[in-house]
Parts: sequence; C-alpha cells; structure tokens
Amino acid sequence: ILHGVLSRVSDRVAWQRLGFAGYCYHHQQLPAGHLMFLEPTHGYRHPGRPSMTFLDTLRGDTGVAKYC
Repeated sequence: ILHGVLSRVSDRVAWQRLGFAGYCYHHQQLPAGHLMFLEPTHGYRHPGRPSMTFLDTLRGDTGVAKYC
C-alpha cells in the first residue's frame, strides 16, 4: 500500500471541526468565539425537524450526543 492506512473523509472533517472549535473556544476575544457556541434561547421554533446547530454537530463528533 502506497499511502498506508487512510482514514475516512468524515473522520478528517470531524477532526478539523473539533480543532476549529477549540481554537474559537480559546480565543473568545474574536467574534467567531462568541458566535460559535451561541445557543438561542428565544424566538420561535419552526415546524418540522429542528435544524442542527454547530454544538449539536460537535456533540455528534465526540459521541456526547448519546449521553445527553
């Protein structure tokens, strides 16, 4: 095998997403640091399936979603 063991693309995307979330968490002075972890607590819920937030995606990447 020329390139060794290749990981799945979705694993790589999840790794990049978690790295970006960590960067934003440690740099709260940046605008993205505040917006990244925003969970709206007001407004109306639209009918149908609720849209996934960035935090929902991070929970799914880390496996925490099955414990919440």
